Amino acid sequence: MRVLDSMAGTSGTQPSPVVVRALALTLLLASALALPATASQMGEGTLLEGSLQVSGGGTVLQEQVTATWCEICARSDPRVSAFEQSVSPRVQRIALHPDDGSDPLGTRISSHRIVRLGENPATLPVPSFWHDGQGQFTGEVSEGRLQLLLLAAESERRADTELDLRVERTHVSIIIDVHLDVVAGQNLNDTQLSLFVTEDDVDLGAEEAARMNGISRHQGVARALIEVPLTEVADSQREAAAASVAFAEPVEAWSATLERHGDVIHLRLQLVPDTSWTLGSLGFTVVHESVIGVDDLRVLGAVSAMQRDEVPEGGGGGWVLVAILFLSCMLMAPEISSRLARWTGFDFEGPAEDA
Repeated sequence: MRVLDSMAGTSGTQPSPVVVRALALTLLLASALALPATASQMGEGTLLEGSLQVSGGGTVLQEQVTATWCEICARSDPRVSAFEQSVSPRVQRIALHPDDGSDPLGTRISSHRIVRLGENPATLPVPSFWHDGQGQFTGEVSEGRLQLLLLAAESERRADTELDLRVERTHVSIIIDVHLDVVAGQNLNDTQLSLFVTEDDVDLGAEEAARMNGISRHQGVARALIEVPLTEVADSQREAAAASVAFAEPVEAWSATLERHGDVIHLRLQLVPDTSWTLGSLGFTVVHESVIGVDDLRVLGAVSAMQRDEVPEGGGGGWVLVAILFLSCMLMAPEISSRLARWTGFDFEGPAEDA
């Protein structure tokens, strides 16, 4: 309203109600246009009921190297998790805990991904962030910085690979089906499908947390990962057969088959979950990424099936648009009523009350 105050101060008169409403409506519409587009919807269902399913590809992969012993992470991690929830499903966080013997949540996954990102796990500052394999940021991060990193990653995407992810639980294992739609002329050489399994609520316990950085509950913890190169199905048909695997953790827990029929690639994975994992807290993120050289990754498409409240497509800003329409009508109603009165001669205000 500073604009309105300025107008009043320079002219010596108050702006007309029409001008006030017009400016307010303009500001509301500008806010709506500034809202970022949402990515694919989150997965539907839960493993506790048997299955999860989601389609899309527009999610940004956020890989964060964090640690239970890191004091900066104790301040940043709750902020990062809250931001991810607020913009979901535009971004999916993968928390990579170092395999250093000190962090109880560390696995080989973190060292592998850090090396693939071109860094040395032994000397990398914690925390460090990548979005879609690019734009490394190190140190304590604010919500504003997270928003800028996300917007930068979204602007770098040229086209999203269309992915379909289905997860089913049997009595002994988890079956994961990934379908990738191949676009005409798309080069699949030097690309791979990577499937992350995360646990979204890991409780270290008060005693263990007190020995670390004081945070007892951790989100998005990387528990399992498999990477399958697509060279074998880059430009030829193939019946279902054992897939070549570039990386797997836990090694003995995974099996994979790969096939291609026409423009659809089907990767079927079987995972035997660790007994320490909470099934109702597991999330699954499939990533189609381009491997440029030996230490550079670039995400071409990603989608996540997470066992939490579903966020419908476009749901991030839909309620704001509804509010804008409602407020617009409220703002303009007096002017509309006045014009109708002049045109029709009918008093929409109703008869005046007796004094």
